[in-house]
Amino acid sequence: MSDFDSIATRMPDPFRLLWRETVSSTNDELRTLAGQGMAEGLVLVAEEQTAGRGRRGAEWFSPKGESLAFSVLLRPVEPKASWPRLSLAAGLAVAEALEKSVPLAEIKWPNDVMIAGNKIAGILVEAGKDFVIVGFGINV
Repeated sequence: MSDFDSIATRMPDPFRLLWRETVSSTNDELRTLAGQGMAEGLVLVAEEQTAGRGRRGAEWFSPKGESLAFSVLLRPVEPKASWPRLSLAAGLAVAEALEKSVPLAEIKWPNDVMIAGNKIAGILVEAGKDFVIVGFGINV
């Protein structure tokens, strides 16, 4: 069993892992799957993104072995007007997770995580008709 398979079997419901070696964008790939009716909780992990992006269309480089690129498909029951808050919550979650390994992670609101003044992670939240995709790019 691979490390990926081992992790995938331990994910709590409703989360499931889907791994791709290369995608243009984890958010774009999940948008397609969401449009096909994929259930909430799918986490798409890619070793490499060839056309990742951040807010306002900024490029996000995800070369193989240099970053963690993944997106999560959610289907919130909360009103759509509340969905933008997911960016803030996701940024805080990444900062808190990183602080276990790298002290002094800070949030540059609304969607960047910084360490010693350098951007280490970005969050991109994109909404569809009945779903939200929360994308994460974390430099390693």
